[in-house]
Order: sequence, then structure tokens, then C-alpha cells
Amino acid sequence: WEEHEIDKISGIHNQFVFLKEPYSNNQLQPEDVHFSGLDSGDVTAIACMPLTGQKKLFGSLLIGRETPFSESEMRIFRAASNIAANAIHRANLLKQTESRMNRLMALRAIDVAITSSMDMQITLNVCLDHVVSELKADAACILLMNPVTQTLDYVAGTGFITRDIFS
Repeated sequence: WEEHEIDKISGIHNQFVFLKEPYSNNQLQPEDVHFSGLDSGDVTAIACMPLTGQKKLFGSLLIGRETPFSESEMRIFRAASNIAANAIHRANLLKQTESRMNRLMALRAIDVAITSSMDMQITLNVCLDHVVSELKADAACILLMNPVTQTLDYVAGTGFITRDIFS
């Protein structure tokens, strides 16, 4: 573990996390405890480990205690940090996969509405329901071009509290 000089204004997290390198200090001075983010005045040893995976920074783990960290404990800390980073990465991938699956299901429902209904109003309402749901919108409407008046005419909408959108 390399010894580094800490910029007390930016703190450990800001300084070492973005460099993606671990940091440890077994001789923390009492006046330095406040910039580490730890509350206890009894802390004399700290270690900070970046949480990275797939060349991406997720955050960091910071631990502090009264007794110094051994090399063996730092290896365990690194392994635990790697496990935590991998778990965060897997959770993010799961969230992305679920989001993509929901969008595919919405597209499929819209496709079914288009192919199974001759009523344009039903089809448009199904489309709007899925657009609002997937985009987490509060309101949406569909305006179609009127070739005679050269204006956009309201044909379907959801979520509007006034009728101004209709005119």
C-alpha cells in the first residue's frame, strides 16, 4: 500500500475513489478524523477501497477503527469490496434487463392492439397507456394533421387536467 498525502479539503473519498486506487492510513491523527467522514475520535486507522467493475466506478467503502489494518486484513477488505462491486454491477444489469423487457412487452401489446382492433381510438389509447407507463410521463396526447385545415387535431390523450389541449 502506497502512502499518499491527503488533501484535507476534498477528503479521502473524492481524492482516491476517482483515482480508483485503495488507500489506508494506520496512523490517522485526531485532527484528521473529521475529513474522513468518521464520527469517532477513537479512530486511528482508516482504509478506503473503490468499488469498481467493468471499468466503471460505483462508489467506495470506507472503514475506520482504533487498531491498525494488517496486510491480510487489507486483502480481505479488497476481496469484500470486489464482491460488493460485482453485486452492485449485477443489480444494475438486472434493472436494465427488466426495463428492456418491459419495453418489449409494451411494444408487443401495442402491436397486438394495432393488429387486432379496427377501432383507431382503442389502438391509440393502448399506445398512450404504454407510452405514459414506460416513459413515466404524467400526460400524453396524439395530434393528427388535418389536411383540410392544415392544423393538428386532438384525437386521443390521457392525464390532462384541463381541456385546453383539445382546442
